[in-house]
Amino acid sequence: MKKSDNSQATSATSTTITQWHVITRLLHSFMALGIITQLLLAQVMAAPDELDEASQLQRFFWESHEFVGLFTAGIIFLHWLWIVFHGNDVSFAKLFPLNSSGIKNIKQDIAYIIQNKNLPELRQGSSLASFIHGLGFLTASLMVLSGSALYYVIDWGDGAGSDAFENISELHEFFSNFMWIYLVVHVMAAIWHEYKGEHIIKAMSPVNRK
Repeated sequence: MKKSDNSQATSATSTTITQWHVITRLLHSFMALGIITQLLLAQVMAAPDELDEASQLQRFFWESHEFVGLFTAGIIFLHWLWIVFHGNDVSFAKLFPLNSSGIKNIKQDIAYIIQNKNLPELRQGSSLASFIHGLGFLTASLMVLSGSALYYVIDWGDGAGSDAFENISELHEFFSNFMWIYLVVHVMAAIWHEYKGEHIIKAMSPVNRK
């Protein structure tokens, strides 16, 4: 009986997580790759207002950070277009379920976590999971937006070291630090769901053909 129940649960989960369109999975993969690369490059590159004293390798990492940042900004822009004009498996309403029913479902999921000290199973229309993804996507968007603003200030504005540069840098650093926290929690949650047999990583892979 338990085996049958587990099969039904697995089937239900598969129905939920294989709904993502291949374009959604591709955008998610490129966005994740870009963000992780950006965060790692930021740890070894020279700051743009310290390039004169930086080594050649540090300057290379900075230039790579700029290039990958523009690439990631383009991917996120395309993702926003996909959300607005496709709006099926991912939509603004799903990523930010802040209507009465969505908030109610979020509270129920949080109550489940507190009572059971465990993550609820992934399911279609999971408001908490969707909202967490929405927060991550919003954070990534603000991170690349502030980074793009820095790129403009450095190359066409008042330059590195200016007041505009310092103010935007603080914002960019704040969103980047929050992105680190989100990334760690997101990966841990994905591993936990994988451990529970929900195969979320395979389902989100762009090469998943199911």
